[in-house]
Amino acid sequence: MTGSELRDALDVVVREEAAAIHVDASAAWQQGRRRRLRRRVAVAAAAVAAIGIVATSVAVITDPPRPLDPASTDPVASSHPLRLDYLYWDDDLPSRTGPLAGLVERSGPDIYGWYAASPEGHLWLVDTDVDVLPSLSPDGSHLAYMRGGYKDAEWVVSDQVDGTEVTFPEIGTGVDSDLDRRYFQAAQSPSYWSPDGSAVLVNIGAMDPDEDPEPTAAVLGVDGSFSAITTPDTAGSSSFPLGWIDDRHIAVIGQSDTTNDLRVYVVDIRTTFPVREVRLLSKVDYSRVSQWFGTISTDGEVLATVSDRRIRYYSLQGPRQGRLRGSMTTPATFAGSCPLTWTGTDLYVPTATDRDTGASAILTRANGGTPILADPRLDISCSFWARTALEGPEHRGIGGRLFGTSESWLSWHWREVTISNVLGALLLTCGLVLTIRRRRR
Repeated sequence: MTGSELRDALDVVVREEAAAIHVDASAAWQQGRRRRLRRRVAVAAAAVAAIGIVATSVAVITDPPRPLDPASTDPVASSHPLRLDYLYWDDDLPSRTGPLAGLVERSGPDIYGWYAASPEGHLWLVDTDVDVLPSLSPDGSHLAYMRGGYKDAEWVVSDQVDGTEVTFPEIGTGVDSDLDRRYFQAAQSPSYWSPDGSAVLVNIGAMDPDEDPEPTAAVLGVDGSFSAITTPDTAGSSSFPLGWIDDRHIAVIGQSDTTNDLRVYVVDIRTTFPVREVRLLSKVDYSRVSQWFGTISTDGEVLATVSDRRIRYYSLQGPRQGRLRGSMTTPATFAGSCPLTWTGTDLYVPTATDRDTGASAILTRANGGTPILADPRLDISCSFWARTALEGPEHRGIGGRLFGTSESWLSWHWREVTISNVLGALLLTCGLVLTIRRRRR
């Protein structure tokens, strides 16, 4: 008989009985078996509870809440996340997420891609393998991006609220392919949404170098409409779209080939002809205009340019149009190849995270303040956000409630620390239970 069997056999005499009392062996055996069964059930229940606690902790701690029923969400993004926590795995972007708060680019030693961010801070991977910046409508309801790889990519405008989409097969990447594309969009080119969110302005060129007139931009409507904007005659060989003056007029920056004068051309999207031009009166030597030259405020009155680590503001309306109205120094972690983000009252400057220094701010308000932070391990190099999301309140989540705007090591690793402590406590408890049980035997 083994030690365990002997202990089970002797379990019937755990209580001392008076010598004069006759013990019913059968009843005592049944009583001992019931005690053993209760102990085993209790141990099994404790194990199941421990597994449930760990599984629930991992599910809650590692994955921020996401919209479960997009059809019932607000039709516009009305808040933005305060913090973006580290991703342990990627989720592909569903066709219906509800309105999105922003877009972030991850660019690290072992990862690259664009991710859409919900107002709660959940990140979804956008299906694009080309180096063309996606864009988000002012209310976060529509996402415009180039889907696919370089040889088969096409422009898509998706409605993230109802799951519908329209495609624009006219535009490709310019890479040789079997597809018949009339236009291409160059790499790293931003695009701009109209104030009412009905159309997006993209930078394009003609596949045929002899096409006349030469296009400089295209207006893509959420209803599937397409309109090419030709380069103004006096704009020179370097011209790029800047954004919208209002829902009917766009702005294009052009640089004279002979004098280097910079002019902003205001173009009517219905006629595709310039209606006026603004000469920038600046002593800054803009040696070459690029696609990141600047962006226009939501009211169409101010142009913000970026050069020599300074942001400069120019008036586009009124008697002082074309004149410099102010400037500021860019942050040390400024994301140079990323467009600025305007709201109705503020300008937001994109910044990049840094694992070495621990820098975690990814968006800074020009007037002061850091509205959005991200775990440095995310390697975020660019971000821009829906106007209504930034104008709304911040969504703090668990991490925001615990740490606010702290950039400490613990504020980004609290989930791992919590899980480790829970597991350690469970192991310690199980060890104590087993030790006590052995001693009682």
